Amino acid sequence: MGWCEPISVSSNSATLKTYVYEVFTTAGQPVGWFPVSPSNVEFAYTVHGIPGIQPPSVTISGPTVIQDTQGGQWTANVSGGVSPYS
Repeated sequence: MGWCEPISVSSNSATLKTYVYEVFTTAGQPVGWFPVSPSNVEFAYTVHGIPGIQPPSVTISGPTVIQDTQGGQWTANVSGGVSPYS
């Protein structure tokens, strides 16, 4: 469809809305449906990014507590998503 609106979105589903119109001449004769008939409506919508690509996940490791005079080093391990990461 040329237009659709998300009505509600959750972590695993989406409810979408669109419109189709039955068009008539001024004499009341049916012309057809616009932009398509209700049986030909198609939706394509992704809730969480690129279809088929796992969302990025990050695990951070390093010290949990340091003193104000100490330095610390943490490492981020990233998986999923689309690299390069920044």
